[in-house]
Amino acid sequence: MRLPSDYVAPARLLAMFVLVTCLPLAALGWLGHRVLDQDLALETQRRAERLQNTANQLADTLTGNLLASRTSLPAAATWLQFDGRGVIRRQGLPLPYYPQTAPGVEAPAQLYASAEAVERTDPMLAAERYQALVRSEDRAQRAGALMRLARTQRRMGNTEGALSSYAELVTLGDAPVAGAPAELVGRRQRAAIFDGEGNEWAAAAERRALALVLSDGRYPIDRATLTFYREGLPSLDDARSNLAAVVTELWPRWHAEPSGRAAWTKDDRAFATVWAPEGVGTAAIVASVSTTSMADGDAASRRTLLVAGFALMALVILAAGYFVFRALHRELNVARLQSDFVAQVSHEFRTPLTAMRHLTELLEEGAAPAERLPEFHHALGKETRRLHAMVESLLDFGRIESGRQVYRLEDTSLADIARQVVDAFGSPRVQLLIPNGVARSRVDRDALTLAVQNLVDNAMKYSPASSPVRVSVDVRGRRGGISVEDLGAGISAAEERSVRRKFVRGSAARMMNVKGTGIGLAIVDQVVRAHGGRLDVDSEVGRGSRFTIWVPLSEHTS
Repeated sequence: MRLPSDYVAPARLLAMFVLVTCLPLAALGWLGHRVLDQDLALETQRRAERLQNTANQLADTLTGNLLASRTSLPAAATWLQFDGRGVIRRQGLPLPYYPQTAPGVEAPAQLYASAEAVERTDPMLAAERYQALVRSEDRAQRAGALMRLARTQRRMGNTEGALSSYAELVTLGDAPVAGAPAELVGRRQRAAIFDGEGNEWAAAAERRALALVLSDGRYPIDRATLTFYREGLPSLDDARSNLAAVVTELWPRWHAEPSGRAAWTKDDRAFATVWAPEGVGTAAIVASVSTTSMADGDAASRRTLLVAGFALMALVILAAGYFVFRALHRELNVARLQSDFVAQVSHEFRTPLTAMRHLTELLEEGAAPAERLPEFHHALGKETRRLHAMVESLLDFGRIESGRQVYRLEDTSLADIARQVVDAFGSPRVQLLIPNGVARSRVDRDALTLAVQNLVDNAMKYSPASSPVRVSVDVRGRRGGISVEDLGAGISAAEERSVRRKFVRGSAARMMNVKGTGIGLAIVDQVVRAHGGRLDVDSEVGRGSRFTIWVPLSEHTS
């Protein structure tokens, strides 16, 4: 039901809505918060237990691998052998850096002394001497010679020659030069030369290759060397970096204790290490395992279901509260409309009753002049018929509303019903338009006549006294219609449905101060529906309205 624009829900109704909806929602929210907190705490405890169990199992596995062959190391595990100089052997997952590495043996600096002595004064001679050393079978000597040859070529402005020398240096891989593997030195210098030439694409390609070498842990280097060569490069693989950090943290303990094992957890990973003397040094295995397992997925699914369940309950409470509020709102509005209806009906009754009482008193007292007696009798009869019509209308509405109305259907001409209504009003304002042909339908003649009368009565009330009211009969397909058209105030689109409801009166009634009970259109709508028809409204504010009753045609229509 559409509520009047000036209607405000009582404070009691709003308070009831808060009690029925907001308080249960608050309680549900508090309960849901507590349940989710407890579930999260339990899951955290279970995860910690799983982590520790996994770490212990991992330590047992590593112990077996350390004592037996190392061909079945876990995926995220590394085996190291080290002595006082640093890491001397490694197996398993390569790390990007190590706490300490055994220094590579570079070629003696004296080999290059004669070439370095003339490098600034006679770079051509220096280059020839470096070229002779490049042909050596010793990889370390070749690496040192290539690095110095490239440096001399750059000094001479021979960029292509320098790039070629550094490219050959890259092929020497782990040959030690300048305190680092030859490949790292060569790639870093090639990137620098390309940057100087403005060749960004080639420089980026060299940096990507260098980053891949460092991320894969292709060569055993310490953290300082890694930091120097990774400057300006993308981040390294997190799993390898984390394991390298663990090895760095364990390094002092491995040296302090001859052998041992440890298992611990950090974040969502389990770590374990085992170490023991082997050969000339100490062997150690360290590994990590992620505990992001099916159990974690199950916990997340369980919490999702809990949240969904509480959300569904909240929606149910909101929906229930809304419907309670809507029902109470509707009933309160109906009660208000009924109160207005009673007031309007009382006022409508008072007018004819007052006139009848006044005329009756005049007749009883004999104070009426003899020549005016016919006029008084006529007025008394008119008011009596008016009162009788109002009572009959209310009785009809009561029977229709309660479903006790009995409709006697018979084959009837719609034009005859329209003509009967127009004749009953007997006003020149009411005009009848009947087209050729006969529109017949099986209807209750009295009920449909009453419906058309209500439409004509409303049209005359809500239109100027000088404007016509047209009643017409039409046929559209298998339906026949009786239309009532006026040039009155009109009905807004927002009110077209609400004015059909009982006790509801449109804004035009209030603006024009038109008296009425608000049941006229409700009767029309009920009667039309009972006949299997429909009531169409075509209206525009300030331009008038056209109400059309459509009912099914009978087989005798021509």
